[in-house]
Amino acid sequence: MFYHGYIFQTMLAVAGPLNDGEVHRIRTIQLIYGVNKSFKIRLNENWHSVRCCILDANVPHYINGDGDWQFCFYIYPDSHLGHLLSSTILKGSPVSIFSHEESSAKPRVIPSAVRPVSPVDLMDFFNEIIFIFTGKRPCSRPELPLIKELKKKVSQLDIVSGEALEEAMGRPVQELANDFKRISEFSLDTWLLHHRMMRFFDLLDEQETPANEETLELLMKSAGIGGIDALDRLFYDFFGIPYTRWVSSETGTVVLSDQKIGFPCFM
Repeated sequence: MFYHGYIFQTMLAVAGPLNDGEVHRIRTIQLIYGVNKSFKIRLNENWHSVRCCILDANVPHYINGDGDWQFCFYIYPDSHLGHLLSSTILKGSPVSIFSHEESSAKPRVIPSAVRPVSPVDLMDFFNEIIFIFTGKRPCSRPELPLIKELKKKVSQLDIVSGEALEEAMGRPVQELANDFKRISEFSLDTWLLHHRMMRFFDLLDEQETPANEETLELLMKSAGIGGIDALDRLFYDFFGIPYTRWVSSETGTVVLSDQKIGFPCFM
């Protein structure tokens, strides 16, 4: 079955039938929504049927979404949104379960999963889910001069790395990281990682024919990624999805990136 992947500046998302295949734990918070019906999740050796849930990082689980599509958002625990979900929803619990079949609170519009959902539409849906859980709406975060300058420099770098950014900005990378975290509530290392992934998938999308392994390695190195094995480990570690599922050769599979959607902030 094909699926759709999304890479934003601060999170990843996937639309498709999720099936972990085994119990595992990952390093991000997951917000999972069953598009048309409930899906099954295994926690502490017990199976539950849920329509929507939030899983804390490093919680052992097994998701079986066969028979339907799910939207899954991967949220970094130390981000603004991660802190919001931890403090208002999870509150020390490993999981929070929500079923809109049992409540009048539900998203007004659920994007169709039959065709690729635009990144903007997917984020609008995500924002509605966050409002249902927390009562908070997204707000515009002023883009301060440091953020603007960093974005400009990153777009000009041949290789997106902390060392290259340090040289381009003329400031120690740790100092930049501290200021960036204070302003954006997000890790500079993770932000740069997402830019490398977005650059790689943009380069991959420009290929006129399916890329072979040698071409993939060249594209990854051009984006500042160590190689296929490194990307595979990274994806599985943070998102529970092997890299190979993001570049599946099955008809209909797409990976979309959006650099315009910046740092989520909810008030």
